[in-house]
Amino acid sequence: MRAATASTAVAIESGKRSMLRTTHARAAEASTAAASAGLIDRLERAGFVRRIADAQDRRKVLVEVRPGSMDALDAMFRPVRETMTALLADYDGEDLVRFAEFLERAADASTACLAQINGASAG
Repeated sequence: MRAATASTAVAIESGKRSMLRTTHARAAEASTAAASAGLIDRLERAGFVRRIADAQDRRKVLVEVRPGSMDALDAMFRPVRETMTALLADYDGEDLVRFAEFLERAADASTACLAQINGASAG
């Protein structure tokens, strides 16, 4: 399973949602409908989520996190988390604040660039 697929499942859980509309998953990844469908297909094949019909609007599909899938994701990402925790231990609080600010600004800049690219390709 690719990390981007797993990160979406993590994002779903970290948002404290057990179910998510496919459009919300797409927005979280800043992706197209086709990319979102492919992502959810991979998550579903890996057993992390399942699609269910929205009881209030049959045209919509919800993505439900399967019980136990977060434990599998936790195990998958544990080595990364432990490595990054050890790496970050070398920096003081001020360094970490500036690093977090940089990451937030870089994410915002990337999102804006993706929106421009998507807008240019749509026109």
